[in-house]
Amino acid sequence: MNKIAQLSFGLLLFLLACQHNDKKKNIIPPEKMTRILTDVLLAKEMYIQKKPEFDKDSIQPVESILKSYGTDSLQFQQALTYYANRPETFKKIYDQVIQNLERKLDSIDATTKNKKTNKNKKNNPKKNTSTGIPKLNNIFNQKK
Repeated sequence: MNKIAQLSFGLLLFLLACQHNDKKKNIIPPEKMTRILTDVLLAKEMYIQKKPEFDKDSIQPVESILKSYGTDSLQFQQALTYYANRPETFKKIYDQVIQNLERKLDSIDATTKNKKTNKNKKNNPKKNTSTGIPKLNNIFNQKK
């Protein structure tokens, strides 16, 4: 009976190990998870900022993002749970997400600054300050 218990226990451990590997196969890889989380956080923030303009029933930003990455909400939730149980890996993912968001913010800031600069140039064109033609025109106008 002792051998049967040992064999059963060994078989149970083997089956659990196989299930763990199968679950890991379905987990979203860290690099892809980083891109998904970056896009999800951006979409949620855009939704919050533009809330009055969106019809709550017509927009599903997270589902659309997940679909674009070839995944679904169940697999995403499983990946979140998987990485939450591995804090070091999860921290690396989130650190990269933060870097991605900071880069995007810097890019947006630079674009906004360029647009403001171009708008100011159009509204306030520089006067011709070259030394040649205007001075000659002044000289000729004074002699007349």
